[in-house]
Amino acid sequence: MHPKIFNFLENEIKTYCLTMGHGNLEAQYIDLHNLPSFIVLCIEKGMVFDGKDILYKFYNESFSVYHYITMEKFQEVFPEEYSIYHKTYSEKLKKEIKNILLAEIEILDGLCMEYELDMLVDNIPKILHHFGLRYTYQFGEKVASLCGRKPFLIEKKSMAKQDNSIYKNEKEQSLGIVKEDAENWLFGPNELELDDEQILKFITRSNLPTHLKKELKETLTNNHSHYVHDYLQTQESITLLLTALQDLEQLPKQESSLCMILIQHIFQQNRNLKHTSLVGFCAETYQLFMYREEPVIRASELLSSDIYNHYLKNDPALCEVVFDNLILQDTQWVRFLHIPIYTFCYAFVTSIEFRNDEGSEESLRQSWNEVWGNNFDKLKRFINSDKGSESSIYYTDYGTYYFKNYDWEGRLYRMYEELDPFQFNRFYVGPKIEDYLDRLGYENEENKVINYLSLCKYQFFYGNSGAPDSSIASISDELSMFEHLDITKDWAPYPKRISKKRLKELKENKDICTEYNENCSVQVYKIKDINLLKELGAYEESLKVIQELEKVHARFSTGDYSSIL
Repeated sequence: MHPKIFNFLENEIKTYCLTMGHGNLEAQYIDLHNLPSFIVLCIEKGMVFDGKDILYKFYNESFSVYHYITMEKFQEVFPEEYSIYHKTYSEKLKKEIKNILLAEIEILDGLCMEYELDMLVDNIPKILHHFGLRYTYQFGEKVASLCGRKPFLIEKKSMAKQDNSIYKNEKEQSLGIVKEDAENWLFGPNELELDDEQILKFITRSNLPTHLKKELKETLTNNHSHYVHDYLQTQESITLLLTALQDLEQLPKQESSLCMILIQHIFQQNRNLKHTSLVGFCAETYQLFMYREEPVIRASELLSSDIYNHYLKNDPALCEVVFDNLILQDTQWVRFLHIPIYTFCYAFVTSIEFRNDEGSEESLRQSWNEVWGNNFDKLKRFINSDKGSESSIYYTDYGTYYFKNYDWEGRLYRMYEELDPFQFNRFYVGPKIEDYLDRLGYENEENKVINYLSLCKYQFFYGNSGAPDSSIASISDELSMFEHLDITKDWAPYPKRISKKRLKELKENKDICTEYNENCSVQVYKIKDINLLKELGAYEESLKVIQELEKVHARFSTGDYSSIL
């Protein structure tokens, strides 16, 4: 498993274990049933957890007999902690198990979990036997008084046959199965990702004109920055794209135009649909997941939402189209597909709302501020190599963020820019640029560069030979927006190669240089010497960023608020 996936899953599980899903009985019922086996598998793959803390919290949150039974799995990985738990609680649990069963029947009945209720009732004799107790006629009567029937008793022979196959041997499961189980448990159903070879086959076999096939293939292999590249990643997205583009001669220049084409294609699947209903559903649904890391929510959350009741509950045509095209669902989760469509609809609807708002310019600006919020700085790491340049965005563990998905954040900026550039640039983008330039100052360009590097906390990293390794900077909300809107392109100050002798001289200045292992970091943001900044490679690229912001600001100052993209 890739280290990033490994660490991410480990952190997600630890975060879940802090509360064990407290507050959502329906979700807890299933999750706590699965959690012990899942943790055992993860520990076998090298993850580390606090057994004492997990056992304590798991026991306190458990309310199903299945939770207490599956808890026994913990003794495989926490033998000492489980032994203490068993000595402390086993007799108490045995005495209370019948009351727990009766309470669980009431809980499942109240949650309308009919399938789970039937399974529980029919398994009562087996459950009691597991705890060293007998099923009696009298207890059967108590069960019947709660749910209307007694357990369906089966022959001991077939019951024993079931016992032999009830548990899988998880130790024999492959790493791939562990990873798949982890993703399904954390994120629900997922789209089918395709590799480049599979995608090229999809394009080749499509009914698109030859020149359009060629353009898509070029985008896939050589133009990762093109908006359509995001539509060439999964089977679901590429299938919708290729089908919707069949009647076109060329790709739309703007992503918002493509989204309208995709919506129209979906709309044509059922002539009883209303455009406003589909767009309204997507716009409101976007708010259910826009600030999450993944477009996934509990199925129960969607089905109980005002959005479902308003748009889908009494509109079978829209419901069918949505679940056929825009949602993946299993028994616990729903995953929303084709995020650009949801983003477009949200930006389209809110742009109209903002335009019709009779409030002041300040209230309009505040409306957009509320969409993105005031966020802690992100970190951007930039690496150059023989294979090209690569940048990565990191969110700090201690910071507060609205959007936790950088791509979604950027797409929403671009949608507003495409749909209503005059209003967006005049009342939001323009003031943000002006405020940022004010912070850089209006002295000479050298001071502007020094202030820019200081605001970004730029650091350069070198190997011992003087070869550049990477650069890291703090990215504010303003810089994120400038990058998303392609104002600053992907420019970033990057270290130039320096001699080993020069690197040694820098290391002697402990105020700006820190050594670690075989590398060292130079805290560029502390340097005031312009010649040194030029020597290191920090000056020219910083100046490019500043000059491009000034160029856009000058255009806006003339009243030209046309699109930046």
